[in-house]
Amino acid sequence: MTVDLGRFGSAGTNAWDSYATLGILLVIVSTVVVAIKAFAAENLPDGVPWSLVAAATAGLGTLLLILRAFTYGSGVNPGWSGWLLFIAGIALTVFTVLSFKESGEKIPEINKGGGNNPPPPPPAA
Repeated sequence: MTVDLGRFGSAGTNAWDSYATLGILLVIVSTVVVAIKAFAAENLPDGVPWSLVAAATAGLGTLLLILRAFTYGSGVNPGWSGWLLFIAGIALTVFTVLSFKESGEKIPEINKGGGNNPPPPPPAA
């Protein structure tokens, strides 16, 4: 992002600023999960919906990057590299969501015993 300082020139910032740092780290984590799934899937623990993890981290990271770019201040422009980062993040998000849909993984149920079903009694001693 570039800030125009008038006759004094311009100053810039990058994706490693404020909460955009978390955003870029989430995008990197998503990329690493996708790479491990592609090249060494047997090394990932079973029982975790890795496609969902990749999609969630890509989506949240991209959202944080875009929000930071447009809430930085007046006169701030993401520049060509920022726009390229937005496009890459959006593409990563779209393809990880499509991978999640194709994988057949389910969204884990957080509250399996909720509702009117009481928990099972403890075993007799």
